[in-house]
Amino acid sequence: NTGLAHVFPNKGGLLAKLEVGGTSLCFVAAHLAAHSDHVQRRNADVTEILSGTKVSGMELDAPSYCHHSFFFGDLNYRLELRPEMRTSPREARETDELLEDDADVDLILQLIDAGDFQSLLQYDQLHVEMAAGRVLHGFSSALPTWPPTYRVLKGERGFHFDTKRVPSYCDRVLRRSLPGCQQQLQLRSFHAAPEVCTSDHKPISSTWTFMAAPVFQIPTSPA
Repeated sequence: NTGLAHVFPNKGGLLAKLEVGGTSLCFVAAHLAAHSDHVQRRNADVTEILSGTKVSGMELDAPSYCHHSFFFGDLNYRLELRPEMRTSPREARETDELLEDDADVDLILQLIDAGDFQSLLQYDQLHVEMAAGRVLHGFSSALPTWPPTYRVLKGERGFHFDTKRVPSYCDRVLRRSLPGCQQQLQLRSFHAAPEVCTSDHKPISSTWTFMAAPVFQIPTSPA
């Protein structure tokens, strides 16, 4: 629980661990701190959540000893344009208890309309923090090839954005494999579901295949 004062359970993470044959799998579902300016708090949430995955008497967190690990959920990292990308003076407006920049929204919407999702990712807070080694060390992110999944208008199919927020890739799937195991896990599909319209997020899904290691049994000596 990383929610407000560690009392309200609106943020945090859950761990599921299982074994298939001789291969261990770890799944961490997380909901991190919201709002564009809370990058460091999100990083701290990740550290706290992973620290809480030290199970079965292990000193390491679960992703450090499982063959394959997944970290996913509403991670809440936002798109944030650098000052040189802005074509107009920085003007902030207050909406729903936080400040958003009209210039950021407008430029990101232009990139979305152009289908230039690769350019969007270079302004993604999660990619910036991971590249700097400040969060989720050893993990890699499946790269979306669709518009941001937040913040969309409820009740509307497709990607129609509420421009009171900067559209962002809040919903993410990351993976990590132990050294020597990376090629045993392969991404097969990664999709958003624009037809789902019951939330201000569009859900995402991914499918993976992996090669399960055999189970070795130590032979016992006859009595």
